[in-house]
Amino acid sequence: MLGLEYDPAQLAQLISVLMIAGLIAGFVAGLFGIGGGFVVVPALLLVFSFFGVDGEVLTHVAIGTSLATIIVTSSRSVHAHNKRGAVDLQIIKDWAPWLLIGVVGGIILAQFMDGRSLKWIFSIGVFLMGLHFIMPVLKDVKL
Repeated sequence: MLGLEYDPAQLAQLISVLMIAGLIAGFVAGLFGIGGGFVVVPALLLVFSFFGVDGEVLTHVAIGTSLATIIVTSSRSVHAHNKRGAVDLQIIKDWAPWLLIGVVGGIILAQFMDGRSLKWIFSIGVFLMGLHFIMPVLKDVKL
């Protein structure tokens, strides 16, 4: 696999971790309506470190991979909902420039950040989202 030799028991564990992370991510996304990235990014950190991804870029690769999956999943979702007439294409057109600016800005900013900083930002984001879900008072606050 990838020209590298791995113990079959380790690969079985790795596959199990990925399957469990996918199951939890799908469950959390369905239950709370949030992205599974909160579960997938830590799982990818584990998986990529197993495959020997350099620690300098490990967090960047894990977060980037999780974000890249959004392109596929959201495209499939928009396509499926649009078939049922449940997509307001005007909103997509209105938001597209701002989304593009955010993506480009995030890419530029991430180039100047180390993995530890990205882990902190990710952790704080997960913490704030958790607070948002457990504390009803914050549900009315626009973040």
